[in-house]
Amino acid sequence: MTQLETIKDAVKQHNLVPFTARRLISPQQQLALQQQQLAQLKQRLQTSMQQQLQRQQQQLSRLQSGLQHLNPEGVLLRGYALVQNSAGEIVRDSQQLATGETLQLRLAKGSAEVEVKTKQD
Repeated sequence: MTQLETIKDAVKQHNLVPFTARRLISPQQQLALQQQQLAQLKQRLQTSMQQQLQRQQQQLSRLQSGLQHLNPEGVLLRGYALVQNSAGEIVRDSQQLATGETLQLRLAKGSAEVEVKTKQD
C-alpha cells in the first residue's frame, strides 16, 4: 500500500477531510462541513449527557432503596416497637429496666404506655 493510499484510508476511517482538500473547497463548503461536524458533536454531547443522567438516577434509586432499609419507620412496619424509658432513652437491654417502671412504646401506628411487671435478664 502506498503512502497516499494509507492517508486516504485513514481519512475514510475517521471521516476527516484532509488539509489539502480543505484548501480546495469554497468557504461556504467549509462552513457547511464545520456546521455538520458541530451538529455531530452536539448529538454526541446530548447522548453522553443523557447516559450520565440515567446512571446518576439509577445510583440515586439504589441509595434511596438502601436508606429505606435503614429507616426506623420501616422496622416498625415489620412489627417491631421502639421502647423508651421515662427519660426518653432507648431501651436495648432488660437490665436497663426496673419493675414498676413506666415505658413508652412507639409502634408503626401510634404508641402505648406500659408498666414493667416482671423482667428477665
